[in-house]
Amino acid sequence: MSSDSGNWSNDFDLFKQASLALLTAREAHGDRTYLMAEDVLKMATRGGAKATGMEDRIGLIEVGKRADIVIHTCNRSELVPITDMTRNLICSSGSKSVYTVIVDGKVILEEGSFVHIDEEKLLIQINQAAKAILNRMGFTVEPNRIENRSL
Repeated sequence: MSSDSGNWSNDFDLFKQASLALLTAREAHGDRTYLMAEDVLKMATRGGAKATGMEDRIGLIEVGKRADIVIHTCNRSELVPITDMTRNLICSSGSKSVYTVIVDGKVILEEGSFVHIDEEKLLIQINQAAKAILNRMGFTVEPNRIENRSL
């Protein structure tokens, strides 16, 4: 399970992909127990590691594997009441609740903010680069227009 392309939805939220996988499998089989939140979490962790041939290095928190960890906060209204955290995470939170990210033992995101990246500056640079590419292609981005309609 992954979200490596925005071509279909402009959304790279792995947790939204997980929720969609859960709900579509249940709908397709007409059985709300066909796939459970725990199954989808396994698909996104161990399953992803196996699919990429990296199960010897990632996918589980255990000695000898990379310390890649995503920690979520419970301080979000969509996670309340705190009953079944796996179900809440997969079905309700999305990536909005990501609080801390550790990659190979190094903290990348802490308390919702990047540690070593000026995110505001980077977003400005990305937007400028995207506009330059579109300009070279001869494409002009126009603001959304809302028709003036009387109700």
